[in-house]
Amino acid sequence: MTAKGRALVVEDEDLVAMLTEDFLEVLGHEVAFSAATLQAGLKIATDEQFDFCILDINLRGERSFPIADMLTSRSIPYLFVSGYGREGVESRFPNASVLTKPFSLQSLDRSVSKLLAND
Repeated sequence: MTAKGRALVVEDEDLVAMLTEDFLEVLGHEVAFSAATLQAGLKIATDEQFDFCILDINLRGERSFPIADMLTSRSIPYLFVSGYGREGVESRFPNASVLTKPFSLQSLDRSVSKLLAND
Protein backbone atom coordinates (compact mmCIF):
# COMPACT_ATOMS: atom_id res chain seq x y z
CA MET A 1 0.00 0.00 0.00
CA THR A 2 1.30 3.44 -0.91
CA ALA A 3 1.19 6.05 1.82
CA LYS A 4 -1.41 8.78 1.43
CA GLY A 5 1.07 11.44 2.51
CA ARG A 6 4.45 11.91 4.14
CA ALA A 7 4.25 13.75 7.45
CA LEU A 8 6.45 15.78 9.72
CA VAL A 9 5.30 15.48 13.33
CA VAL A 10 6.53 18.26 15.65
CA GLU A 11 5.54 17.40 19.23
CA ASP A 12 7.54 17.72 22.46
CA GLU A 13 5.58 15.23 24.57
CA ASP A 14 6.89 11.72 23.80
CA LEU A 15 3.63 9.89 24.43
CA VAL A 16 1.59 12.34 22.35
CA ALA A 17 4.18 12.14 19.56
CA MET A 18 4.04 8.32 19.56
CA LEU A 19 0.24 8.33 19.59
CA THR A 20 0.11 10.86 16.73
CA GLU A 21 2.60 8.85 14.70
CA ASP A 22 0.69 5.61 15.34
CA PHE A 23 -2.61 7.26 14.34
CA LEU A 24 -1.08 8.61 11.13
CA GLU A 25 0.28 5.19 10.20
CA VAL A 26 -3.10 3.54 10.91
CA LEU A 27 -4.64 6.13 8.59
CA GLY A 28 -2.21 5.16 5.82
CA HIS A 29 0.26 8.03 6.07
CA GLU A 30 4.03 7.74 6.40
CA VAL A 31 5.74 9.58 9.25
CA ALA A 32 8.77 10.83 7.37
CA PHE A 33 10.20 13.05 10.11
CA SER A 34 9.67 13.77 13.79
CA ALA A 35 10.99 16.60 15.95
CA ALA A 36 10.54 17.62 19.59
CA THR A 37 12.04 21.12 19.61
CA LEU A 38 11.54 24.36 17.74
CA GLN A 39 15.09 24.25 16.36
CA ALA A 40 14.86 20.64 15.11
CA GLY A 41 11.40 21.22 13.62
CA LEU A 42 12.51 24.39 11.88
CA LYS A 43 15.55 22.67 10.36
CA ILE A 44 13.42 19.82 8.98
CA ALA A 45 10.74 22.26 7.78
CA THR A 46 13.45 24.20 5.93
CA ASP A 47 15.53 21.37 4.48
CA GLU A 48 13.40 18.26 3.96
CA GLN A 49 10.60 17.08 1.65
CA PHE A 50 7.25 15.99 3.08
CA ASP A 51 3.58 16.56 2.30
CA PHE A 52 2.12 17.97 5.52
CA CYS A 53 2.93 18.73 9.13
CA ILE A 54 1.27 18.07 12.48
CA LEU A 55 2.52 20.97 14.58
CA ASP A 56 2.20 21.31 18.35
CA ILE A 57 2.02 24.99 19.27
CA ASN A 58 3.96 24.83 22.55
CA LEU A 59 7.36 23.15 22.26
CA ARG A 60 9.12 23.11 25.62
CA GLY A 61 8.01 26.65 26.34
CA GLU A 62 8.67 27.99 22.84
CA ARG A 63 5.96 28.70 20.27
CA SER A 64 6.16 26.83 16.97
CA PHE A 65 5.01 29.78 14.85
CA PRO A 66 8.40 30.16 13.06
CA ILE A 67 7.90 26.60 11.76
CA ALA A 68 4.40 27.53 10.55
CA ASP A 69 5.91 30.54 8.77
CA MET A 70 8.45 28.32 7.02
CA LEU A 71 5.78 25.80 6.02
CA THR A 72 3.62 28.62 4.66
CA SER A 73 6.54 29.97 2.61
CA ARG A 74 7.04 26.46 1.14
CA SER A 75 3.28 25.92 0.57
CA ILE A 76 3.28 22.86 2.83
CA PRO A 77 -0.04 22.42 4.67
CA TYR A 78 0.03 22.08 8.43
CA LEU A 79 -2.31 21.36 11.27
CA PHE A 80 -1.77 23.02 14.65
CA VAL A 81 -2.48 20.82 17.67
CA SER A 82 -2.98 22.42 21.06
CA GLY A 83 -4.61 21.89 24.38
CA TYR A 84 -5.86 25.47 24.02
CA GLY A 85 -7.53 24.97 20.65
CA ARG A 86 -7.88 28.06 18.45
CA GLU A 87 -7.21 30.28 21.52
CA GLY A 88 -3.54 29.27 21.37
CA VAL A 89 -3.04 30.38 17.76
CA GLU A 90 -1.69 33.84 16.99
CA SER A 91 -4.13 36.04 15.08
CA ARG A 92 -1.76 36.16 12.10
CA PHE A 93 -2.82 32.57 11.32
CA PRO A 94 -6.59 33.16 10.88
CA ASN A 95 -7.09 30.32 8.40
CA ALA A 96 -4.87 27.72 10.06
CA SER A 97 -6.43 24.37 10.87
CA VAL A 98 -6.43 23.58 14.58
CA LEU A 99 -7.03 20.25 16.31
CA THR A 100 -7.62 20.40 20.07
CA LYS A 101 -5.82 17.93 22.35
CA PRO A 102 -6.71 15.34 23.33
CA PHE A 103 -7.84 14.13 19.92
CA SER A 104 -9.15 10.83 18.60
CA LEU A 105 -8.13 8.80 15.57
CA GLN A 106 -11.35 9.93 13.87
CA SER A 107 -10.82 13.64 14.56
CA LEU A 108 -7.21 13.43 13.32
CA ASP A 109 -8.42 11.62 10.19
CA ARG A 110 -11.04 14.30 9.48
CA SER A 111 -8.56 17.13 10.07
CA VAL A 112 -5.77 15.64 7.94
CA SER A 113 -8.19 14.68 5.15
CA LYS A 114 -9.54 18.23 5.07
CA LEU A 115 -6.01 19.66 5.18
CA LEU A 116 -4.84 17.55 2.22
CA ALA A 117 -8.06 18.17 0.25
CA ASN A 118 -7.41 21.92 0.46
CA ASP A 119 -3.85 21.53 -0.76
